[in-house]
Amino acid sequence: MSAAERRSGIVVPMPELESLVGAHRRRWDPVAALGAGAHVTVLFPFATPATIDDASLARVERALVGSEPFAVSFDALREFPDHVLYLAPEPAVRFRALTEALATAFPEYPPYRGQFADIVPHLTVTHRPDAPIDEIATAVAAQLPVAAAATRVEVWEEGADQRWSTRASFPLSGVRT
Repeated sequence: MSAAERRSGIVVPMPELESLVGAHRRRWDPVAALGAGAHVTVLFPFATPATIDDASLARVERALVGSEPFAVSFDALREFPDHVLYLAPEPAVRFRALTEALATAFPEYPPYRGQFADIVPHLTVTHRPDAPIDEIATAVAAQLPVAAAATRVEVWEEGADQRWSTRASFPLSGVRT
């Protein structure tokens, strides 16, 4: 994969959800099998990894100024029409606020390339047409609700081997400058 083809995104990692959905994700979500742990995406796609520099990371940090950590509950499973089973986080409005702040700071990277009128915060469980969605939904739903915490935002990037890794991490501190 060439450097120009590699991707990046800005996410809120949700490691508390790995025990619940990690095995399903690694089997039925191609990016999870390549190292992307449980997360809620707040801006994707972002810059190509080769173009992310200290100045762009500083812009991310400035966009997050004043964003406080918050409790999250996952108590519902939903589906998108493109073979995606996902957990819906509450309060969704807090994730949307992060997306809006980052999209304002980076208008050159509209969320999901601007293809959706509404941003629906979600934690993907499956994203393959052959996934046994009903079976997975039944197994996951039996363990809901799950509490988590949104404490940081990370810039993730795809490597030459297509595996995902953390490029930078920004704690949600609520500090205003």
